[in-house]
Amino acid sequence: DDGHFTPDTLTFLEQDLITNQGKKTLIFIHHLVNPIPSVTDNPYVNASYLLVDNYQAFKTLIEGYPDVWIVFSGHAHFNSVTYDKGILYVVSASVIHYPVQYNILHIYENAVIQEARKISGTISLSEWSRAKMIDWINTHYGFLGEDIAGDALGIDYGKLRDRAFVFIQGEYQYKTVKTSDNIKVYPNPVKPGIHGSILNFEIQFERVRIIPQINMKIFDISGHEVYSGKPNYKISSLNPFSINIQIDVKGNLSLASGIYLYIIEIPFPGNPLNYSGKFAVIK
Repeated sequence: DDGHFTPDTLTFLEQDLITNQGKKTLIFIHHLVNPIPSVTDNPYVNASYLLVDNYQAFKTLIEGYPDVWIVFSGHAHFNSVTYDKGILYVVSASVIHYPVQYNILHIYENAVIQEARKISGTISLSEWSRAKMIDWINTHYGFLGEDIAGDALGIDYGKLRDRAFVFIQGEYQYKTVKTSDNIKVYPNPVKPGIHGSILNFEIQFERVRIIPQINMKIFDISGHEVYSGKPNYKISSLNPFSINIQIDVKGNLSLASGIYLYIIEIPFPGNPLNYSGKFAVIK
């Protein structure tokens, strides 16, 4: 299970990066190549097998090539997103252990969006796997406290809706980005003249909240920012509590036909919520 880069492997990688200079680069590798605070350095867990033993040689190499955007890994069977020296390191959970998921990557000219999806049609598999993981954690690490299993699953494995990110123009936008689990965008695609030109962003919350303000950005697929502002909203439902943001794609924005990326931030004190996704305009 140990990971190691041979000199030949690192030479191949560098030659490949040189050959493909000027191309946005995503690297996929099995083992982890970036330390994860409180996990790979946890004194109670033998986590050294998670990291490639000479990972620093790999990191030093790729940090010299600014076209490298994201490095994806598996192996650890949990979710993690870390950011170091302009490179995003993404660890993905497993399809055979809790939370039983896979990821979809939307790759654009100057942007990448990741969504996490639960394996469909077999919810019981996820719950069965979760119970097995709780038993295993309690058996091996129960001495750390009665809540250790819940803490481990909550922090290391994470909620599916939190396992998404937006990477635009070489910048990691948010460390916690919500997906369509609790936001609906409609009509999508929006077709001015058929649906009208109003695009709705419907956000649902677990409880009634006082919304301090809303920050919103919209980018085209080249990563160019076409909107940044604080849109108004209205309460659309009290049970469940939902708000609605409306954007006129034909009015002040006057968006051309194409695919757009959005980021919405609600800066709740101490616990800001962030949402991201895409929509299309067809004229």
